[in-house]
Amino acid sequence: MFCLILKAQTANINVQIDVTMLLISTYFLQGKKGFFPRDLWNKTNQTISDFMELLKNKVIDPNAAPVKASEDGGDIDQFLKSSDQQIYPAIVNFIEKLDQQLYKAFQSLTQTNMEYLYRLKDECQLIKQCDNVIAYFTDNKDWEKVARIQLIKLEHIYYKQDSLYARTQEKLKGKPEKLAELYFLENSEQEIEKIVQNVIK
Repeated sequence: MFCLILKAQTANINVQIDVTMLLISTYFLQGKKGFFPRDLWNKTNQTISDFMELLKNKVIDPNAAPVKASEDGGDIDQFLKSSDQQIYPAIVNFIEKLDQQLYKAFQSLTQTNMEYLYRLKDECQLIKQCDNVIAYFTDNKDWEKVARIQLIKLEHIYYKQDSLYARTQEKLKGKPEKLAELYFLENSEQEIEKIVQNVIK
């Protein structure tokens, strides 16, 4: 159904963005009574990635005044554009909820469970998603939201030393597809210091 809606509205980026935001929100409603199954977590993460790609094709005015829809429909394009002010907060909210769902999974699974090990891979995808969103907000000079996403990233990297990254890379040498699934830092201490300095500005 979602694909059909997008195909029918390919000429209207505002509709695509609104529908995608609604879809992501619907996913999160399914996780209120527990944590996401892994397939739903990954589907949500991928949809957020698709959402971020859509935003590359839209100039956003986060201060746009809301426009009420008139009874006769009025200017639907103008009405959809008025949702710009919801987009930035929605992105942060999506990442925070994605992080919370992963945290719930870690709290509910034992470390000897295979599902727990798979979730460690998902953590790498979350950090990559954080980098994706940080880059977006940096381009749009929204430093407060950059800092909020950086705090989430920090929670997942502060305890990992460069030696751990090096050992993992060595074990997976010659397996590029496995390496691509993980997240590596060349200088974790430098990255952590950069985040801390940015957050406390």
